[in-house]
Amino acid sequence: MKPKRSTWIVAGVVLFLAVILGFIALTVIGVEIGLSGFVTGFLMAALPVPFYVAFALWIDRFEPEPSWLLGLAFIWGAAIAVFFSLLFNVVNEGIFTALAGAATASTLTAVISAPLVEELTKGAALLLLFLWKKDEFDNVTDGIVYATMVGLGFAMTENVQYYGRAVVQGDGGAAAVFFLRGVMGPFAHPLFTSMTGIGLGMSRESDKRPVKWLAPIGGIILAMGLHALWNLSASFGLAFFATYFFIMIPAFFAVVTVAIFSLRREANIIRAHLSTVVAEGVLSREDVIVVTSVPRRIAASSAALFDGGLGKWIARRKFHALATELAFHSWRSSREEDLDAQSVRNELVAEIVALRARLGLAADFTPPEPELVRRLTREVRVPGTATPVDAALFCTSGPLQGQSFLVGYAGVQIGRDGTSSQIVLRDARVSKRHVWIGPSTSGFVAVDRGSTNGTWLNGQRIRETLLRPGDRLEISDGVATFELQVPTA
Repeated sequence: MKPKRSTWIVAGVVLFLAVILGFIALTVIGVEIGLSGFVTGFLMAALPVPFYVAFALWIDRFEPEPSWLLGLAFIWGAAIAVFFSLLFNVVNEGIFTALAGAATASTLTAVISAPLVEELTKGAALLLLFLWKKDEFDNVTDGIVYATMVGLGFAMTENVQYYGRAVVQGDGGAAAVFFLRGVMGPFAHPLFTSMTGIGLGMSRESDKRPVKWLAPIGGIILAMGLHALWNLSASFGLAFFATYFFIMIPAFFAVVTVAIFSLRREANIIRAHLSTVVAEGVLSREDVIVVTSVPRRIAASSAALFDGGLGKWIARRKFHALATELAFHSWRSSREEDLDAQSVRNELVAEIVALRARLGLAADFTPPEPELVRRLTREVRVPGTATPVDAALFCTSGPLQGQSFLVGYAGVQIGRDGTSSQIVLRDARVSKRHVWIGPSTSGFVAVDRGSTNGTWLNGQRIRETLLRPGDRLEISDGVATFELQVPTA
């Protein structure tokens, strides 16, 4: 999908500011360390960047963010965040010098001013993306990816200054500084800022108002705390290595672990929300199997490359990305976060259908096997059946009143958790996985998932029952009611 005009305007403003402020910041650094120090420092600072960018892209493999947006995050960190950090750190150091003397001011700037100012300026980029690009900032994974890009940009520019100073001073200090900052600690700024990214990601995913507000605040506080601890330990020699091995390294692997669990959550969202489009003829059985598996994606893309060259490889990768975007769009829509949901969905579906035709993919839209259904729902086993699946659930009351939901071959689940439910009711009285509705050998069935407040059919509480057209299905204590609609022959 092409970005809207307003998107390019905002991006243009950010890029313009980055060019102006980045030029000023780099000029200040260049004047301090000289041309030779600047060039050498820049080359040394840029060296580790590709490896960590590759790590961020690996994390982002299920729902890749637009490359231009990742680049914008990197540029913000490298230019805008650095400029304001230089400005406010200098001002704060002057204040500390006047209050406590030059020696103490240096430590106070490193431990108080730098963590506060730098994490706020880097975190501002994440907040902008969080508020501006809701369709591209879905979860914790996205928060970590954007934070990594902002942090890498900031670290690269900051390291130009540190490496340049060491080169100018001579005495072999540049090698020691490069080892400490380029080998041991290039992940420091991405790690700190990831705390803010995780907090914003948790806020995006959660339905609970306290979490939505407190998670970002907790994230930025944790980012500042880790940053302050890192800078403080650097002032005490061996204490730095103790902090590095016993706090920073475990924190780094903790973020990696969070990212892995977030990736699994992404996979569950894709499985749950692509299941319905199989019955609509948008995707085939094989499409869903490929899109929900990274190894199969790689195999399909490689086959496209050898079969049709670079153009077909690009088309295949775009097909995977669009199918994933369709799943996440469905997830966002179920959480009532898309204002123009249907038109966006129609655009995505049109692009996917066109790409399928371009790639020459088989138009096999027969019902998926029970194994695939189990994989998609991860909850209820649906026997092989000839039951018609062009039925729909029509919401007759509640927050989704007036909306209709297709009941596909894999069925649909109603619940509070958008990860595993296609129909999401954001109400505390609704269980995370409340009730599943889908086809069986006898017709359409409703299976209560052990919900706390129950599922009611025509006024009677049920556990598992056959549905008939016109039946009134009530969720919890009147939170919402649905009616099964099956077209007559």
